[in-house]
Amino acid sequence: MAEKGSLLAEIEIEKRMLEALEHKRDRIISKLGPGAGQSTSYVDADNIHGSSTRAFEAYLPEMVENERKIGDCKAAIETYEKLLRTIQYQINLVDSKKNKIIYLKHYVGLKNAEIAQKLGTSVQYVKNVLAENKGPK
Repeated sequence: MAEKGSLLAEIEIEKRMLEALEHKRDRIISKLGPGAGQSTSYVDADNIHGSSTRAFEAYLPEMVENERKIGDCKAAIETYEKLLRTIQYQINLVDSKKNKIIYLKHYVGLKNAEIAQKLGTSVQYVKNVLAENKGPK
């Protein structure tokens, strides 16, 4: 599990939001399909005034807003993933593990647990390296 407030956690949140929005879109679309919302009513008021189902036009603003939110989530995920790839590229340019830890902490702003996971080391090792090197002057 990614640490709260980290880039990986943000991607996870956006993906869950995207999944929920896509599920909502599917629910809306299912209401618009053939026979959706139709029921047999023998109440005179229903036959005179029509059924209580909403027409396509009534769902349109909700669908448009939902699609906008889906687009926003996809764009955020793409941006975060591109940033992660850039960070990974920059990490590969740094030569030693200690320098990578310092770079990730002080220049990228990652959490200790995230650094340890990314570099395949322990959180305690990350803490020790950072204790030795207090960061940019």
